[in-house]
Amino acid sequence: MPEADQNLDTKDLIICDACFCCNDALYLKFPDCIGCSGKAECLCCVEQCCCKFGKKPICCACNDDGVICQLGCVFGGYAIKKPDTCCMYQDHCCCLVRNGAFPCNEEVPCLCGAYGCMCFPKMGFCMTQGQIQAKGGAPEAEVATEVMER
Repeated sequence: MPEADQNLDTKDLIICDACFCCNDALYLKFPDCIGCSGKAECLCCVEQCCCKFGKKPICCACNDDGVICQLGCVFGGYAIKKPDTCCMYQDHCCCLVRNGAFPCNEEVPCLCGAYGCMCFPKMGFCMTQGQIQAKGGAPEAEVATEVMER
């Protein structure tokens, strides 16, 4: 993954609102939450930015798998890569994070909820993405998952 995505752990995101392939979350891990970063992918095009202390600048050389070429200038960059998703984005500014993907993936799972109340795939309030994705859980969530799979 390009540098911008390595700045926060999605398992620590507290999901506030989620509408299947898009969600809004809080990132309260200090001092990692200070600063801003973002990444957007559409097929083979990648745009990224990062303005956080202690993080490597985005340069023209990139060691990521699948990246064909990258142009960068310290805080931002553009790249061409082998496509692995249709579209995906993640924006982080201090404690606020927005992300989405189509199709959903491990980093941006399919979730549904509002105002901190999660409805799918597990029921709960102010849950982290790690708690939502953890194996096992409430029996209601397992029944809901089985119904959605049918």
